[in-house]
Amino acid sequence: MKRRSLSNSRGLQGRKLAAKLQLEPLEARDLLAGLVMDESVFSAALFAANIEEQVLVDVDGPNGVVGYTYAIIDGNPSLPLAGGGGAAVVSWDAPGGKNDIAADPDRGQDGASTAKLITGATIMHLLQERNPGLSGSALTTALQAELNQPIVNYLPATWAANGWTSNFSTITIAELLTHSSGLRGGTGADGWDSTSTLPGNPVGSFTGGGTIYNYVGLQQLAQFGNVDPSKPTEYWTNNFAWLRVMLPYLWNAVDNAALDANAASNLLPTDPRKTPFSPMISADRVLADKLIDAMIGDWGSSVAPNANGVMAISPGQVTASIYKYYVSNNLLIPAGVANPQSKTTGSYPTLLYPLDPTIVPGTEIWPLVEGGTPTPQKFLGFDTGDLTEDLGPRGWNLSAKDLARAFWAVRYGVNGSPFLEDATLDLMDAQGLGWQHSTNSGLTGDFGQYWGHNGINFRPGGITALTVPSPNVPSNAQLGSMNNTSAIVFNNGVAASLLINSQIQSETAAINSPSVIGAAFNPTSTPTGMGTNGTLIDASDNAWTDLVYEGDDDADDEFTIQTNSTNPAFLDIVTPTGTFTRRIDTLHSLTIRGLGGDDDFIVIDLPGDIQLTLEGGDGDDEFWIDAVDEGVRVMLSGDAGDDVFYASDAPRNLESVNHVTFLGGADVDRVELNDHINNNPFDHAHKYFLGADQLHRQAGPLNAKSDVDLFFSDVETINLTTSLAPFDDFVEVLSTGGSAFVQTGLGDDSIAVAGDGKNLDLVRGLTFDLGLGVDTVVLYDQNNPWANPLSHAYWVSETTVERFGSGPLDVVAVHMAGIESLELFASDADDVVRLETLPIYTSTIHLGEGDDTAITTSGNLEDVDEMLIIGGKGEDQLILDDGMNPYGVPDDGSFPLGIPTANTYEVSASRVRRDGSGIGPNANVASNINVDYQEVEHLSLIAAQRGDVFHVSGGGEWTTDLTLGEGNDVVYASAVEQNIEFVDGLFVHGNSGKDELYLYDAHNPYSHVQSKRYEVAADHVSRFRDVHGPGQTHMPQGTAPADAVDVLVQMESVEVLDVETGDQGDEVRAISSTSSGTA
Repeated sequence: MKRRSLSNSRGLQGRKLAAKLQLEPLEARDLLAGLVMDESVFSAALFAANIEEQVLVDVDGPNGVVGYTYAIIDGNPSLPLAGGGGAAVVSWDAPGGKNDIAADPDRGQDGASTAKLITGATIMHLLQERNPGLSGSALTTALQAELNQPIVNYLPATWAANGWTSNFSTITIAELLTHSSGLRGGTGADGWDSTSTLPGNPVGSFTGGGTIYNYVGLQQLAQFGNVDPSKPTEYWTNNFAWLRVMLPYLWNAVDNAALDANAASNLLPTDPRKTPFSPMISADRVLADKLIDAMIGDWGSSVAPNANGVMAISPGQVTASIYKYYVSNNLLIPAGVANPQSKTTGSYPTLLYPLDPTIVPGTEIWPLVEGGTPTPQKFLGFDTGDLTEDLGPRGWNLSAKDLARAFWAVRYGVNGSPFLEDATLDLMDAQGLGWQHSTNSGLTGDFGQYWGHNGINFRPGGITALTVPSPNVPSNAQLGSMNNTSAIVFNNGVAASLLINSQIQSETAAINSPSVIGAAFNPTSTPTGMGTNGTLIDASDNAWTDLVYEGDDDADDEFTIQTNSTNPAFLDIVTPTGTFTRRIDTLHSLTIRGLGGDDDFIVIDLPGDIQLTLEGGDGDDEFWIDAVDEGVRVMLSGDAGDDVFYASDAPRNLESVNHVTFLGGADVDRVELNDHINNNPFDHAHKYFLGADQLHRQAGPLNAKSDVDLFFSDVETINLTTSLAPFDDFVEVLSTGGSAFVQTGLGDDSIAVAGDGKNLDLVRGLTFDLGLGVDTVVLYDQNNPWANPLSHAYWVSETTVERFGSGPLDVVAVHMAGIESLELFASDADDVVRLETLPIYTSTIHLGEGDDTAITTSGNLEDVDEMLIIGGKGEDQLILDDGMNPYGVPDDGSFPLGIPTANTYEVSASRVRRDGSGIGPNANVASNINVDYQEVEHLSLIAAQRGDVFHVSGGGEWTTDLTLGEGNDVVYASAVEQNIEFVDGLFVHGNSGKDELYLYDAHNPYSHVQSKRYEVAADHVSRFRDVHGPGQTHMPQGTAPADAVDVLVQMESVEVLDVETGDQGDEVRAISSTSSGTA
């Protein structure tokens, strides 16, 4: 496996070769539909494995081919990667009739029509050599002129003397090379019109032993054949047979007149080694000797003088030998073919077979003896024999290795030099000269244009007595295709061949019956008509283990990746230039780049174990990732532009997109995390941990998938939607990179904010919408890093928690909706927490270790109902403002809004309660209001501007301030406990109206004389401490003290003071009276 750097000035198909393959730099991608080959990875070993998986082998049939061989050249034609399977010769045709002779990539086999490419490329080389010194556009012009020449200019003059059939003289060389000559013998299966005959011969036969391919047959076709003047493109093998006869004349190695004279006499000189070959051969005697040697090799004893002293070798044999000599010495031998053959060699050459060579009784196809009765005998393999006189359209008997070498050399050169110049190959590519006829441009695969040719040999009549097909054979059966071959040059510097020595489809089925090759890499479970070309192409396309694809730099591209709808083992990759299908298990990584434009990347589902990289590039790109398997790793890169990553938008379950990473890049990027249909019943699966660079979600204990982890960076906005179902979700937001939005569903959900870093600066721009259910938010700010006092001023409401950051222009805020409970951990510095309208259920404020202040700001304790303030260490103060209490009773006794009990307060050591029972005249309903506190040293309560009633049994640990309104207010201090130690530190601030203070100390538990002394003044009431002296500290409130303490209750603007002492002989010192004079 290697990375390759390839391409050329014409597209991705480098050709320049030195001692080893050296391909030109990548300059374009269009011919490969966007594949960037210098970054993609091709594996020749995987290509070989894919071929082996593609071809089913069943020597005895009918579930596979009898035998096959293949060869792959990946840059070095001297070291092809080759293999195969099955039998070249089955046991009953082998020595002793016992053991198969194994298929071998070094054994020759008839390549059938693969010879057409060899012929076409050689003709183009010859035309190129006829125009020496030219290159570029000048060579293109010269070659086009040559191609436009009529073929009759290069055929024997004696043929012309017999006359040409109608329109024959209009046929050009280019038309032969592209199967657009219009030349056919007729409409019959053998190329002859069923209503025409040749002179003196039955329909479909030839004089002089001619076939539709050999010299005599071609001569008769030139005189009697049919030429369609419209010149349709129609594949016919004879088009390339003419080129064999024409090559000697194009080469100028043969004197036309001498060949013509020789054709008339059908004789050659008696002693070719002593008699000068001229005028038949040009003055090059060395060449003459080589040609004679070649003919002796081809025809053996036929070259020796016969009894009459003449050489019994025909013009057809001469032209075939010259063709074979030229092709061998200019292409095949330089390409590495040591001994090019046009016939089978050896005692046991590779034979050709039907799909099932063992005929089952009752289902046999043809009898083994012409005219005989079908018998359940084994089919004897067919030896193609000597096809030298048929060379041109077919006839080369090459091994898989040698066939691959020949095709590779056509495109990438021989011996370090190009076989075809750039201009020649460009013209050949553009017009489809010699390449596979199915498209004039060649073959098409997932990655653009390839170049090659296949071949099929049909079982010939007379060899196995193909007289009358069995009744079991359908009329549309594919009869007798006993040889299936292909060779292809791919646009990544790789060439490959595939030779099969049997049918690939059953003769007993219709022509579109399933093939025994090609299924492994075709999404259709039973592919029809899959031939050797398709098999090689699919095997090669699926040998790219790591693919890099790029879109259009100037367009808004859309890419879609999804499992093939027919076969889930395959992946469809939809690009702007088309769709290509890959088998998933052969693909290790896939990279797609949008480049410029606003590109969309859509992953509907991606199974397997693949590394997927999607790069947006410039523009505003969107990544829609719906489902990837657990083994898949996805990397998304937004780069420039405002990019968006939609995670699980369709399945809406984040388990479907595990292990995705999104790199936002420049500008404003966003992540949408959709877990709306997380219906996992286990609590584990509803715990989310969200940070600026990661989302982690646990999986249920019985869930086959692991925990969910999504990663991102350089993202300005993160939006998370948790389960819609009534599950209780837990979301911990550790940090944000900009703004973040969390939306939960129907359960009782919990949100923890900055629980790890304990610094709200980490979650700037955070917003929640917690939907239905009883939802809770906990915010942690103990590690608030700023020393600036402004940075320790908090504003808390049911919709927002905010404070300043580095200064007054830097606001750190968390926004909320749909929350029922709130908990805030403020910093350990001196904080000021302003409390506005809080959630309807509970709110807990932890003030931390500093000297902190908590203030309610709405003027109505209903807005902070069920609030708990925990002061912590330090000297903390709680200020409760109820000055806008709407339910109090006016002084005049009217009740326009008032609820009689809604202006009654109970103040204890841990709670302020405002009674709200009752319904007002306008049906406005008040409720009981509770504000709790712990570890608060100073408590302040500001009442409304109407007559309020206070029952005080405690308050702040040190002081409690009651600020009364303008009404006639009454304060009952320690009325239940009857011990004013419980209200030590109370300060009552009266206002206009008649305000009254009642102090109850009837249960003063101390008998010592100093513990029974009271001091009453206009601004205070005190009770002395006992004999323990000044070292005594305040006792905890709410408990019965073991020792008496100093008690001080202060007041101002109080009109009535009432002090009830104990029953132990108390001493009261009255210093002054209240402002009204009542005490």
